[in-house]
Amino acid sequence: MNGRLSAISIRIGTYSLFGYFLGCTFSHALGQNFLALALLSIIVAYFSGEYRKTGNFRNYFWIFVGLFLAWSIISSIVGSTPGRSLFILKEEWLFLMIPAAALLLSDEKKLKTGLVLFAISFLMVSVYAVWQHFSGIDPYHGTTLAKAFDGGFRVTGNFSHRLTFGNFFATGSILCLACAPRLSGRLYQSLFYGAFAVSATAVVFTYNRSSIAALVFGIVMFFFLSGRKYIKTALILLAAIILVVLILTPEIYRRYTDTLQMELEGTHQRSRQSTWRTGIRMFADNPVFGVGPGNYYDNSAKYRDKTSIRLNGHAHNDVINIAAYAGLPTAIFYLGFWVMIIVKMIRLLRKLKEKTFIRAVIIGTLLASLVFFITSFSESTFADEEVRLFLMAIWGIFFAAERVVKGSLKTAESIEKA
Repeated sequence: MNGRLSAISIRIGTYSLFGYFLGCTFSHALGQNFLALALLSIIVAYFSGEYRKTGNFRNYFWIFVGLFLAWSIISSIVGSTPGRSLFILKEEWLFLMIPAAALLLSDEKKLKTGLVLFAISFLMVSVYAVWQHFSGIDPYHGTTLAKAFDGGFRVTGNFSHRLTFGNFFATGSILCLACAPRLSGRLYQSLFYGAFAVSATAVVFTYNRSSIAALVFGIVMFFFLSGRKYIKTALILLAAIILVVLILTPEIYRRYTDTLQMELEGTHQRSRQSTWRTGIRMFADNPVFGVGPGNYYDNSAKYRDKTSIRLNGHAHNDVINIAAYAGLPTAIFYLGFWVMIIVKMIRLLRKLKEKTFIRAVIIGTLLASLVFFITSFSESTFADEEVRLFLMAIWGIFFAAERVVKGSLKTAESIEKA
């Protein structure tokens, strides 16, 4: 009976996770509900006998995650608003997406199914976003989009803000590009290449400079990892992308140059330097525990530049933001689990010489993670629930791929011994 209950629970959890990949681009609430159902199914399966012997998560990555969570809780308790701060920390449950995806995507077929469903959803919303650019209509929120500087409108997809949409779709676009070459069948390859191309166009139509820059970086890195013979192709493609962007959105160039000048001066209240100085002063005054989660906005008036009248809810940089609200130890632990996951990805890639689908998935998770991290230099992307949950899913995909690789290696060793 327990075995049957466990099998049913795992099946429900897997379909729930597929539901997340299909629905995450449409609705964050829908994605969270699917995650909750997947976690419930895993719990039932655990008490039915499954997953009892899983030791896949005993590594330094999870140690740093645990320390990050622990110090965040301590910072909340010793802060000025412990009740509110602890309530805000409820969003840390999004970390659970990592083990959920790692456990439920237990073989290559399930990994491929989840990614295919995501590519379908991704392509549909990307097409919708490109349509938004020309129509200016946002029927999901019942509003008119902000006008772009050189015609058209700044797209948001189904998200509440174009920055969230841009960072999410820049990250997902690279994941699709990396997986596409190693998929079997022209239909699947066309789907993933199409999802990449249309979503990249949609990212450009957000006019979000950091998202576009991160996307370009991801494309270049993809060709770099594909081999030296593709470097020339990468440079040609990069030049073509820049040319297309300038043709489609010529105002982008002026915005980059104006922003660069503003940032070099660093005196304008809207500049990132001004915003970062606020967070750094906040952290310098509260180096161990920060001001407490959820208290950044209330303290920004005290620590902002004297010439500034702007109040921000975060530091527009994840490391500074975390150090400001939860102290230097939490920021160090945050960087710690980032270093650990990137190192694990690179080490696993070095072991895999054959250009298989699993290797492509691992490249995709690595590049998508780097794109996310680049966006976090000028935005607090980790504090953005929609994009953060997607990052957790990407890391879960990596751990699932790692389990598949280890399983195949054990099988190969058994065959050799036999």
